[in-house]
Amino acid sequence: MDSVSAWREATVEEVKAIQLNILKCVKEFCTENNIRFFLMYGTLLGAVRHKGYIPWDDDVDICMLKEDYKKFTQLFNASQERYRVYSREIDKTFPYYFAKIVDTDTRLSEFIDGKSVDLGINVDLFLLDTIPSDLKKRSDMFKKVKKIKKKMSFTTIDTTRKRVWYKQLYIKIMRLLLRKKRAEYCWDIQRTVEKYQEPFDDSLYEMMSPYGLKSILALEWFSNTCELEFEGALFPAPTDYKAILQALYGDYMIQPPKEKQITHHIYKAYLKKE
Repeated sequence: MDSVSAWREATVEEVKAIQLNILKCVKEFCTENNIRFFLMYGTLLGAVRHKGYIPWDDDVDICMLKEDYKKFTQLFNASQERYRVYSREIDKTFPYYFAKIVDTDTRLSEFIDGKSVDLGINVDLFLLDTIPSDLKKRSDMFKKVKKIKKKMSFTTIDTTRKRVWYKQLYIKIMRLLLRKKRAEYCWDIQRTVEKYQEPFDDSLYEMMSPYGLKSILALEWFSNTCELEFEGALFPAPTDYKAILQALYGDYMIQPPKEKQITHHIYKAYLKKE
């Protein structure tokens, strides 16, 4: 890695410009290789409500169904040099449940497992997978996954941040007791979900979604594709995006109150000095 002096901190607008370039590269590759992807979560909401980023957001989310996800993660890295997809299927130590498509000419640091992890400015890629049709099995699966997520949350807490002493002590004790790294928890989640995969109905779910049971989405909502404007360019979205946004956000055209218009991502991004 280059020395620290070779890098400068990127502005939010520079980060967004790089994310948009990644998204354009993904679209070109997917079009050439007959792979479907969709704008998702806050990016889909931003495209519909703002024709671009939600003003206080600073990341890009896309999703794929399983077969497209497999094909993309297998083929994308051989298509060019600058942008790389990272996932647990490619690297078992990768500390995220979802994949990331990274600009390798940049740096981006996030706090994981008690240390700073460097990747690069990136776009998040989520796998939408099937869930069991039996309601009891579905409930059992969610309960088990929720417990794992609770434990996993301690892997991303910055222990160097100032807190009341007893909270700091609690966090340190929990980290010592739990011991596992984030990647191991991600594998625990996958093994748990796989136990409940059959039989399944026509419902989809992304297991790391913060939206809980609201994230159970109908497979038919992703059967057709339309294009929506996002930051002056067109990108694919599910034709039934209104149903998806309604399920996730309720009345999605109403903006949250000012005090909730904040980003939930904590990172430092860097570009090479010219």
